[in-house]
Parts: sequence; structure tokens; C-alpha cells
Amino acid sequence: MDIQHKRTISFTGKKASQTVEISGAALESGFFNQLPGNTLIIYLYLLTHQEQENTAVVEKTQLLASLNLDQTEFSKAIDYLEKRGFLSTGHFGSKEHYLEFTLYPEILKKTTQSNSQKREPEKSSRELRQQVMRAVNTSQEELATALLSFVPANSRNSSLREDIMNWLRDFEARMLQELIRRVDKWQERQGMTSGSPGAFSYLKAIISSWYEEDILTYQDLQEQDKLHRETKELAKTYGIRGGNLSNAQLKTFQSWITGDLALGQELALFAIREAVRRKKDGQPSLKYIEDNFIKPWQEAGIKTVTEAYSWLKKSRQSSPAKQTKNSDKQQGEKAGGKSVNYKWQDFYWDYDDFKES
Repeated sequence: MDIQHKRTISFTGKKASQTVEISGAALESGFFNQLPGNTLIIYLYLLTHQEQENTAVVEKTQLLASLNLDQTEFSKAIDYLEKRGFLSTGHFGSKEHYLEFTLYPEILKKTTQSNSQKREPEKSSRELRQQVMRAVNTSQEELATALLSFVPANSRNSSLREDIMNWLRDFEARMLQELIRRVDKWQERQGMTSGSPGAFSYLKAIISSWYEEDILTYQDLQEQDKLHRETKELAKTYGIRGGNLSNAQLKTFQSWITGDLALGQELALFAIREAVRRKKDGQPSLKYIEDNFIKPWQEAGIKTVTEAYSWLKKSRQSSPAKQTKNSDKQQGEKAGGKSVNYKWQDFYWDYDDFKES
């Protein structure tokens, strides 16, 4: 048997004299629905064994053997086809084991066209995605179709479908629904149409980050989203806007929330604000904040802003700079009433010193 892969895929034997072509559009229009069960294979057999137009003469025993049918199955199928006008039967001459059929394939064509006209209009890619996003329970087939809707039609290949099958295996359905929502929203903001190359690139970037960060469950995703929101808040308080956050800054902020130096978002925000209040000659570096606030607070076991405030107050009262301040003032007075000027780093300031009046 030869299989030819062109626009038409042909399965033909060496002595084939008749072929039948069925398009994808015909299948989608319900071609198979018109010929259920064994009626399809019998009708295709007869179509490929026509001796003249619309007439087929076949040996019954050979037909049954070729299609692996028994007499009862054959009789039921022929009765179905005849009652619906797809063919009429007769005997060939006086030999009963030969059967003659007159075929009416135009009936099948009309029925298929009629069904095509009755079909509801195909949903747009966006409508399909919206349906999947809203579904409480959605099948893997629906998820795969929604994911494929982001891919240009001419880029859909077996390798891509294999990738999608891996995603369906590795990630929970709720995660993939959320992925579809995010990419759909991003695509809309960018003014892109369905199947634009950029949308699928964005989707694959999200998938890659999930694999890299070992985010495999919906709970993992929620925790990552929470960390992302809190990190953005720290960056904003520090003075970083938009997409100007570097990878090193991102990791530093995240370490203050959940990493080795974890204090939580509230304390980390308080540390940034305190550092900014104290440093009047420019923005404090992240290292300065870490060395003077984050690390000391973690070592002291501080858990709340109230505890951090008390720590700052005690540190001010017990610091050598505080104790020498009055002595330096007295020496300045002895030197003729001139006080000594110190740099801001030489002093520990109390939170109350910076309260707005």
C-alpha cells in the first residue's frame, strides 16, 4: 500500500482503480455521522468497486471477508443505507452470491452540506479561551485547544503539541487556566490578534519561569504571586519604578521577605523607610539597609514594627555616639563656644526625631 503525503493523503493499493477523497471540511460537517457503524466501511467499499458510474457489482463472500463482517452485520448495514436512499440493491444475473448496487452518493453530499449549514458558527479563539477560563471543570482537550489558540496556524506542529501535552501533565488545570487568562489579557493590552507570534512567546516565557522556580501547583503559584506583589511594594518604597528593578535588587528584596534574612514585608518596608529618613545626602544603598537594619533585627529576633521601634530607641540610648555627644558639646563650649560639626553617620537618630509636627 502506498501512502502519499500531499495536500491529499492517499491510501492506495497497486491495482487501485477507484479512490475516494474525503476532505477535513466534510468530516467536520458531519460526514461520519451520516454513516454510523459498519455502514461507513461498506459504503466506501462499494464506492471503490464501481464497474460503471454509480453501479457496483461485488462478490458477497469477498466483501464480508475483506471487511471482517458476518451476514447479520452486513444485512443491517445494507438495510440502513437503502432506507435512507444511499443505495438500492439487486442480484447480478442468476448468481445470488454476486450483488449489484446502485449508489446515490449525491444524497450523502446534500445531507453533509445541509448539516454544515445547520452547524452553529465556530467560536472565535477569544470566546473559546473565555469559556475555558470560566469553567469550574475543564478537560485536557479544552485546555490544549485554548493554549493552541495563541499559536499561528502555520506554526502548529507535532513538537509543539508534545510540549503542550507535557504542560498538561506537569501543571494543575487551574494553573493552566490562569496562564491562559494572563496571556489573553496581555495580548489584549498589546492590541494583538489571536495567533500573533508574540503572545505564544510570552506564554512560553511564563512556562519556563515556572519550571525554573519549581512552581508546579496552584498553591505554589499563589505564593509566588504574593511574593511578587510584596517585592514590587518594597521596590516602590525604595524608589524604583516600573521595570527598572534589576535581578540582583529583586533577589535582595525577596531575601528580606522569605529568604535567609527573612523579616516579612512589613518589617522590610519599615527598614527601608527608616534608612531613607536617616540618610539625607542621597538614597541609602541596599547594603546599608541590610547591614544597619535587616541583619541586626534578624539577629535580635525582632518580629514586629513595635519591636523594631523599641530596638532603635535602645540602640540610640546605649550607643557610644550618644554618650559622647554631651561631652563633645562641653568641650566645644570650653573652646570658645564653638561646637564641633559631625557627619550624619556619627549619630543614631530616634524615630521621634523625624515625626512630622
